[in-house]
Amino acid sequence: MKRMHAVLAALSCIALAACSGDDAPSAPQGPVDAGTRDSADGAGQGLAAYVGKYPFDEVDGATWEKNQQVIDGVQSTVTDPAIAKRVLDYTGPAAPIAMIDGMVVAGVCEAHDCSDHNWEIFIDPANGATQVCYHDQARTPGRSIWFLPGGKREERDGACAIK
Repeated sequence: MKRMHAVLAALSCIALAACSGDDAPSAPQGPVDAGTRDSADGAGQGLAAYVGKYPFDEVDGATWEKNQQVIDGVQSTVTDPAIAKRVLDYTGPAAPIAMIDGMVVAGVCEAHDCSDHNWEIFIDPANGATQVCYHDQARTPGRSIWFLPGGKREERDGACAIK
């Protein structure tokens, strides 16, 4: 798990060129276990077609946050309407979307406040199962809120992987 977050943090640092260089904190009991990366071939694969692109890049005419499967997944999983709106209406820096252990993962953060306010969306493209990590240092210092399928919500140590 730590390795997966370190990989995403490294990608985020490269993409954003704004990281301090420290390792991303791990999220215990995260949605994926091993941090292996799968590949995708491009359009025609649903959410997998976004892999390697940024959330603001269009695939078949829709950006990540405007994709109906992403909207449905976030709205059905995130039980706090303000957080769901924020996650789907971002304006900050983003890492390239990745495929990790069969889950399509998109991470975004608030411009000029990436370490303290960031979030990630994990979606299983086969069945739409969605998990959202939301970190707001002012709201939950040192912890993130994880929204899980079935309306479950829990707090975990650390920020989401993007910085």
